[in-house]
Amino acid sequence: MLVHQGIGLDGFNNLPTRCAVHAVYGVAGYVTMAAELAAVRPYASREELFERVEALLAELPADDADREELARITRARLEELLGPEGGYQNWV
Repeated sequence: MLVHQGIGLDGFNNLPTRCAVHAVYGVAGYVTMAAELAAVRPYASREELFERVEALLAELPADDADREELARITRARLEELLGPEGGYQNWV
């Protein structure tokens, strides 16, 4: 279970940097990616966040993992992290 599940994009954008890194690390398992995603906030849309994830995954070494599968898994987990548009009310 994700600690920050359903926080919404605004909630993610407004987390302190350490918490944002922790939230993304829980999703992606790459501290470098988590730090990068947290550093370039705020994101204007979910799609902007997902595009940044895909760009960062494309930079991984070719022998690291199946990038398409990793992108699919990471996107699904980020969608859980964000929850519905606007997040759940307990995070608002």
